[in-house]
Amino acid sequence: MNEHVKYEIKQFQTVERNFFINSYKRSGRHIAKIVKELNEAGLPEELAWLPLVESGFNERALSPARALGLWQFIASTGYKFGLKRDDWIDERLDPEKSTKAAIAYLQELHLMFGDWTTVLAAYNSGEGNVLRVIKGQKINYLDNFWDLYERLPRETARYVPRFLAHFISLGSRNNMALSLERLRTSLF
Repeated sequence: MNEHVKYEIKQFQTVERNFFINSYKRSGRHIAKIVKELNEAGLPEELAWLPLVESGFNERALSPARALGLWQFIASTGYKFGLKRDDWIDERLDPEKSTKAAIAYLQELHLMFGDWTTVLAAYNSGEGNVLRVIKGQKINYLDNFWDLYERLPRETARYVPRFLAHFISLGSRNNMALSLERLRTSLF
């Protein structure tokens, strides 16, 4: 565990404690369905906790970038993955449809990057941003997310450590059967 993950754990234990607890409480409405969908798609079930980082499992969450719903899709990415939006409906707000769209997006990103931590960074900021950072390196390859950490926008750089910190916090506070070794095996 590096200093970035430790920092995020400390945030969840102090200034973001209420957010973390409330998000975890809201997860109960969705987590089993999301895990089922991920298993059917052959993706790591740990990704079911991504909405905790994205939206705090708030179905109506709206970001300053106008990303909406559990999975925080911006309109163009939602459209790309089949989420309809018009004057009457916005399927980014539909937990089932947006989960299917998020899985399709995660699969596409994994084919592109092959590394789950980089996939998470690309999910947060868009694949174009991550690809630009990779191309801006002196060497044009990627060993892992941490090679890019210092070059990514702050929100995106914090995103992966926050995701990992959730697992560690959930495991220690709620006796969940998630170990760091299991995470390393499935996500890295």
